[in-house]
Amino acid sequence: MSRKRGGRKGPKPEILQDDGTRLSPEETAKLSAEAEAYAASDADYEFFEEEAEPEDTVAPPSIEDALYALEAWADAERAAQLQAQTGTSCRVIGVTATGLTDMAAMWREALDNEGRVSLANELWQSGIYEARIAATKLLTQARMRPDDMAWQLLTRWIEEADCFALIDALSKPAAKRLQANLARLSQLDAWANEGQPLSEDLDEAVEQPQGPIGPKLAIFLMTRPYTKLRNPKPEDHRVQDHLLTLAARLAPGAPVDLSRAIGRWLADLAKFERARVEHFLATQEHLPRTLRREAQNGL
Repeated sequence: MSRKRGGRKGPKPEILQDDGTRLSPEETAKLSAEAEAYAASDADYEFFEEEAEPEDTVAPPSIEDALYALEAWADAERAAQLQAQTGTSCRVIGVTATGLTDMAAMWREALDNEGRVSLANELWQSGIYEARIAATKLLTQARMRPDDMAWQLLTRWIEEADCFALIDALSKPAAKRLQANLARLSQLDAWANEGQPLSEDLDEAVEQPQGPIGPKLAIFLMTRPYTKLRNPKPEDHRVQDHLLTLAARLAPGAPVDLSRAIGRWLADLAKFERARVEHFLATQEHLPRTLRREAQNGL
């Protein structure tokens, strides 16, 4: 009978102790059995896969969840200080700026576009100062499609806001929505014309009220990105010219806050469009002193 090629196996390698002496047959057999058992158990694990741990996700918050989270940050002392600083008639909880930013970022990540708009509206309707600030942060993103509802809410809130801090916070998301659709400049025109006298007599205009101040402030806060363009396109120049026209219309008799806002807008523009700002200041006769002083800072 012929042998199968390779069927004969060589002797197994001996297992020696640390000092080089041979193990007894009993010890050798014991070690061999342990090795075989270990190999068998290792084979069992070859096809074992651990279940992937789910990624950390945040459930979409309800308005109740959001308000509860805000209340958890309540600080009576900070609330009193913030109330005095802002002059808002809203209820103030005393949430830190960092806390608001972190919470809004977490909620924004957990919600789709429609959910962000919905929660933002509910936060604003709560009448709580920090909730309203959080609402503005939920809508602060460059890309938002569709964004008509967000724009409608922002313009309505600007008309309802009762302090500069809220107007300033609202102007940031509103600026992005304006840049996404320049046809919305018509809303700025409506704000500028609200409460304006029909007469073109500037002296008469100074004596008449100019309507709610908040939306007019927002005009020059939400359009500040157009003052900081290093390489403006022709359409950007058209927007700047349009805003200079509004500034000339609103400046005569403007209250201090509005004068300061227009002046700072001009100061920002002067860093890139110095000649245009100098021409504006030279040709406008009825500019408040506060406005001129602020604008000169850019020159």
